[in-house]
Amino acid sequence: MVIGRISIAAAALAYGSAAVGSSTSVPPVKHWSIDDIATTPVVTDILLTNGRQSIAYVVRAADVAQNAMVSTLWIADINGRKRRLLRSSSIEQLRKIPGSSDWSVLADLGAGIQLYRVTTKGRATPIAAHDPAVGFGNSDHSVHSIIYDAPKKIGISSYGWSPDGRWLWYAVLKEMPDKREVRFDEAITPEFNVRRPPIDAEVEYHLRDQEGQDRIIARRPVSDRIALYFGGNISWGPSALRYEMENVAKDGQSRFVSASVDLASGVTKDLPDPPSSPFLPPPVGPRGGRLITVGFGQSRQLFEELESGRRIAYGRAGFLLDDLRAAGSWRSVDGRMSLIGVRTINRPRYALLRVDEHSARLIDDPNSFTKCDFAADLSVGACVREGLAKAPELVLVRPKERRITVIAPVSERHSAITPLRITAKEWTNKLGYFASGFVVWPRDYVAGRRYPAIVITHGSDADERFARQDIQWNYPAQIFAEEGYVVLLINDPAPSQSSLLSKAYEQWSTGTGNLVPDEMQKLIWFNSIYSYEVAIQNLVAVGIVDPKRVGIAGFSRGAQLADVAITRSCVFSAASSGDGSYLEPYAYSWMQQSYNAIFGGSPFGPALSKYKEISLSLRANDASGPVLRQLATPLAGAIDIYRALRAADVPSQVSFYPGESPISDETHLFHVPTNRIEAMGENLAWFDFWLRGRRSAEMPFPARYATWDAMARSWPGQALKPNHCSSPTRSQ
Repeated sequence: MVIGRISIAAAALAYGSAAVGSSTSVPPVKHWSIDDIATTPVVTDILLTNGRQSIAYVVRAADVAQNAMVSTLWIADINGRKRRLLRSSSIEQLRKIPGSSDWSVLADLGAGIQLYRVTTKGRATPIAAHDPAVGFGNSDHSVHSIIYDAPKKIGISSYGWSPDGRWLWYAVLKEMPDKREVRFDEAITPEFNVRRPPIDAEVEYHLRDQEGQDRIIARRPVSDRIALYFGGNISWGPSALRYEMENVAKDGQSRFVSASVDLASGVTKDLPDPPSSPFLPPPVGPRGGRLITVGFGQSRQLFEELESGRRIAYGRAGFLLDDLRAAGSWRSVDGRMSLIGVRTINRPRYALLRVDEHSARLIDDPNSFTKCDFAADLSVGACVREGLAKAPELVLVRPKERRITVIAPVSERHSAITPLRITAKEWTNKLGYFASGFVVWPRDYVAGRRYPAIVITHGSDADERFARQDIQWNYPAQIFAEEGYVVLLINDPAPSQSSLLSKAYEQWSTGTGNLVPDEMQKLIWFNSIYSYEVAIQNLVAVGIVDPKRVGIAGFSRGAQLADVAITRSCVFSAASSGDGSYLEPYAYSWMQQSYNAIFGGSPFGPALSKYKEISLSLRANDASGPVLRQLATPLAGAIDIYRALRAADVPSQVSFYPGESPISDETHLFHVPTNRIEAMGENLAWFDFWLRGRRSAEMPFPARYATWDAMARSWPGQALKPNHCSSPTRSQ
């Protein structure tokens, strides 16, 4: 059916109400720049303090001039006046010291990360330290870890105060003596694909009383992720504290256990009940039971499960309780109300759920509450509120009245940017699953004109947060929109909507289950691709998107999806794949558990046919467009993909971004500001060249255009020509 110009304009208005309105009495437009994206602030900690009259908070942001990430501790009064108190390469775990007006933080003030007391004037004095601090991160002579930050030195890695302030629990990171011995078999397999071996270290738990006397409670290997990253997940009782542990068996399987420490004697004993959720303990309801959700899709219900096993029903749950990025959970001192940070399923954002003995209701807002701290009675709290079109701001939240008061912007520079038009959407694919996401409209959108489009995905991170790196990575979504692209930020279909889909993701995670590889691939990869296709086809049908100029970009989990999409769908004419090579045959030797679930076995046998379904290096001849790969680590699988594409005469480039020194690597989420800036410029140039036939002023490596020109001339598909697909979609 041919859609006329008037019909197209009407359809565009109905789709997103994105037409430009009246221009009278509007302030001048402040456009996004790549530097704006690179310096987007993230509030990592927040405290309501000084008798509820001020807010202390830590901002993490790039200092482009210094070419480093920097943390800054601020204090703002409730009238919005702000003061900077402390600046460091790292400030973490800002907490109140019970019985004092001072705070405690982990910070690097020249001796590695140690524990400090900080006053409201910004004076810092040591509380606990360990010398020498241990290297931590993607660097030589360090404990290797999955962090998205510069290599650091750590003395104290975690801590916690007892509610009365009489006891301090803290974790020390200690290097073990270098054994310098020949190793064999499974002792070296963890170093596959690692260019520098890690040092051996342990986490040592200390308990300090109010007299300053220390006891060493336990020592844990760094393979215990609860010890390394969470300091044991401690919880305080009247006379004892509880901590949790991860024991990793030789086969790589984890077993989670709990122990208690008697505060008076320091005696430790194992507990019979394991952690119910080791990395995020379930929130507590107003009756003291744990809050849980039961069911799938529209039938999901919220319950409070009491110790007796009895369940109290609170009604439908259109949200997730177990998202690590949510704001947290609190229970009032009188036990009559709980506040829970949740992620909503429809129009994804981070909301606050108010639960009392009679009901559960969202303190709703079109934006997200990403960090919060509440008074003990939950009458008031301080939060960071942000959205895709709203820069982070400090707000006061009064849960009982569900009232929100704005205090101050976190960054005046970012609050001054004229917001882009963004529309929340859901798309139901041919399998019947829905995916959520957002359409970011071109700044100067005109109804009736067709635009190039780019899908950006990281699996589950498309939500109401401001220019967050985990969804955008090095794909400058806002600049794409400023430059005339329609940008779609799309999530995977959520496992919570179906027992079958949930079962597939569990099998992928554990390696155990009875779903066959064809079903696994359909549910976890093709399912998402079908959603992208529907989203694009809808925009094509109403005359908004040019079907010959559609790209896809994703890093990590998103890289898997971009890799599958470029050979299994004919919707996409170019791709950018970030720091990933999962699904490639090379990784079988160290990914056997999940690869067996996906492919049914090793690529060196009958299961090879299943690899040929979704492994890009084995499907290079089916690529429907050029592929850029940007890497923080020179992954063998990514290089295999590049070579396979070039052998098939498909335009391909692999770009490796280095760390900040010769002995360190860049991280999975880039932390070197100049790397991010150049990678964003390279992505814009890549899509401009292959989708629009033009050169970008933001291109950081202009000499590469000669190589791209040569590839364009030799590629049968050629830039700006229709894909060589004979059917609407190859993803059947």
